[in-house]
Amino acid sequence: MEKTPFDIYVDDFSMELGAYGAALTLRTGNGPRETALTHGKVRMSIEHMKVLTYQMFRLVQQVEHEQVIVYPLSEKALKSLNINDDAWMEFWRK
Repeated sequence: MEKTPFDIYVDDFSMELGAYGAALTLRTGNGPRETALTHGKVRMSIEHMKVLTYQMFRLVQQVEHEQVIVYPLSEKALKSLNINDDAWMEFWRK
């Protein structure tokens, strides 16, 4: 049986990390997580998650550099993720 890959836009996600692996859950829905629609869970090794994270970081930096633009995240969004402004700026080196 052939499986068709999904191609969707998501606006919510969660990550799980355990001793034996990691998982990324993709969702849509504006509102409480309990009402969000889960589209799938991608499971991988912790090493794979680290590589994926690094590659995504590099790609965002490359695009921002090439397009001479910065994609900001609002203070409200940072607070909702429990990320302080200084930590965010240090991570992105801006």
